[in-house]
Amino acid sequence: MILRRQNQYMRVFQERGATTPPNARSLEELGLRNSWVFRRMVSRGVFLTSANDRWFMSEVAADNFVRRRRRNLVGIVAVILIICCMYLVLGLK
Repeated sequence: MILRRQNQYMRVFQERGATTPPNARSLEELGLRNSWVFRRMVSRGVFLTSANDRWFMSEVAADNFVRRRRRNLVGIVAVILIICCMYLVLGLK
């Protein structure tokens, strides 16, 4: 659910061309709200503010955000697999 919301924010900014300071838009113009998901992405540098409470997406930061998110997911899956393997090995004895 969170991933879907994050992707939605990035997609809307991309589709509306709000990816540079001159093309910054208000969240209202974009049809988005200032949710905690949005604020979290702001803290990660994905969305940057311009004058008059207008926002634009840093495409470089968005790419880094998505890469970091994927890397974290792979790590979580790896830990789960290790735990499952340990359970199977210890459970068979």
